[in-house]
Amino acid sequence: MGILRNFSIRTKATVTIVLVSTAVLALALSVVLTRDYFTFREDELDKLTTLARVISANSTAAVAFEDREAARDGLGKLATDPNIKAAFIWANNDQFASYLRPGESGAQAMADELRAAGTVDRTIRDDRKDMFVQVPISLDGETIATLYLVADLSRIQARMQEYF
Repeated sequence: MGILRNFSIRTKATVTIVLVSTAVLALALSVVLTRDYFTFREDELDKLTTLARVISANSTAAVAFEDREAARDGLGKLATDPNIKAAFIWANNDQFASYLRPGESGAQAMADELRAAGTVDRTIRDDRKDMFVQVPISLDGETIATLYLVADLSRIQARMQEYF
């Protein structure tokens, strides 16, 4: 500490205490921000899963009676949530109904990619800047279709921008 050589012991102790306190505060803040980030991500994924389960339950009759128009109308209600990028219902190895947010493209490629995910029920894909869930549509305990729901990460990004 060549810089503090000419200062009194009291000043040196004060500077040391301030530096250590600042370092501890910065470390504590980074822990809180990291925890909040991961907790918020999980909360957003839980909300998307809940929404998918509601849409799935509301789509059961449309799939059971093979009413594609009713299924499309049900998925169309997702337009009220600006974070939803796409939704697909797959039944009998065919795309039964779909919703694509205005401005989005590549619906078929997105649907094929989600189906290829197979056993992954829900995940956040940082490389794609989105998250998706896969929920079965069931009737009398039997799976008759699968709903795929994709949302962007804009809420998470907005939350992080609040801090910086």
